[in-house]
Amino acid sequence: MLYPILYPFIIGLINAFRGAGNGWFTRPAAAIYMGIATEILAAWLGYPSHYCVAILLIVTIGFFTGAVMGWGAGFAAFHGRKDPMPEILVIDKIADFIVRNPYTISEIRNWGVVWMTLRGGLFYPMFYFLSHVTGGSALWGLSCLSMGVVYGVMRYIPEKNAVRTAELTFATIYGATILLTLTIN
Repeated sequence: MLYPILYPFIIGLINAFRGAGNGWFTRPAAAIYMGIATEILAAWLGYPSHYCVAILLIVTIGFFTGAVMGWGAGFAAFHGRKDPMPEILVIDKIADFIVRNPYTISEIRNWGVVWMTLRGGLFYPMFYFLSHVTGGSALWGLSCLSMGVVYGVMRYIPEKNAVRTAELTFATIYGATILLTLTIN
């Protein structure tokens, strides 16, 4: 019974170690570790082995593709700096449309919340595919949109620790959402 309780925190720690730049936790390695941790969870929950393999692949690919690009604009914005270089053009354009011409630190931070909320949506396809394998609801995946709020709150923490704290917090939410998707049908 302990593993399902610890699972969200395991996912959070893997992501925090990845964000810290630990050599054993590169982005591809962290995706694989998350996939394996989730496969173990699925097996523990009684999923058949071929479902466990599908879950491992979906989570590994989902995390890797969701985490592969575009972070600097959001991180900079939370600390009041607008990065002039585009990161993910579609997300940049939507954030620019919602928060027009951010100039003040407050406006730039608001732009960052919008940008990271949209950025979090890149993780949603993983939940969509996971729900088809598990019979769970794809609506759980909307928790990915909490990314902007989680990272936005971190602006109140000294910048040195803010990113790691946000990575731990968001990935723990992410892990809890995966747990819900696997357990509540």
